[in-house]
Amino acid sequence: MQIADRAHLGPDEILARLDAAAPKFLRFRRRLPWPFRAIRVPNPPFGWLSIGRLNDVVYTRDRWMHRLNIHRAIGRPFEVDAGHDRRVVADVVAEWAERHGRPYRLVLDGAAGGTFQRGGTGEVHQLDAVEFCRIVSGRAQGTGLVASGVVF
Repeated sequence: MQIADRAHLGPDEILARLDAAAPKFLRFRRRLPWPFRAIRVPNPPFGWLSIGRLNDVVYTRDRWMHRLNIHRAIGRPFEVDAGHDRRVVADVVAEWAERHGRPYRLVLDGAAGGTFQRGGTGEVHQLDAVEFCRIVSGRAQGTGLVASGVVF
């Protein structure tokens, strides 16, 4: 729907709107007062999350995943930036590993990938880094430990 609402805009107009909105959004995110950041809200099935965690972590992941969804919806390749996207993926892997708490070896292919491991023996999985994030976000099916979700 958002794509259809903006279909009349050219790429330069869309980028100009993003450039105008981004500083305001970043100021808002940085200035959230600590009492507000500490408020916890339900987030089934993951329990309770603080507004600070939603603001600092979950919304960043959510925007990243929406970027992927938009690229798929318009039929364009999702270009991965090794510097930025690798940090997002590594953060997702860290939370995923903490949630299930079991030994594993995870080999994620692609520019945002890497090799992650905890413990000596455990499940071994190899897949594309972006696809891993799609699976743990609940947008695709996974098997074994990869079926364990994280908040997006």
